[in-house]
Amino acid sequence: MPETVHADARIARPLEDEPVHVLARTEHGREVPDLLLWSDRLWSVRKISAYAMSRSDGPDRTARHIWRVLVADGPSGAERTCELVQAYPSGHWRLRSIDAAPARPKTVGGD
Repeated sequence: MPETVHADARIARPLEDEPVHVLARTEHGREVPDLLLWSDRLWSVRKISAYAMSRSDGPDRTARHIWRVLVADGPSGAERTCELVQAYPSGHWRLRSIDAAPARPKTVGGD
């Protein structure tokens, strides 16, 4: 029987290479991620930390655009760092990794 995983549990764990829907804007002739839909939640891109592009020298001449971004779950949600990859010429986006959810702060002292 397959394991049932609650959406919050999926968000709390690191992941590798999942398809994701991305709404991008065009900036200087290049698509830039703006919003992403992952795990039934809308995440907004708050900051682009890094960008890289890699090309294949093979006959298919594919390219990958790799973005390291800071995202937030909703307008006031917790921020997380993730890596988005867009494949060309297909244009498909993948969420290659996302950091684990930050631990909840521990309460110190008091009754």
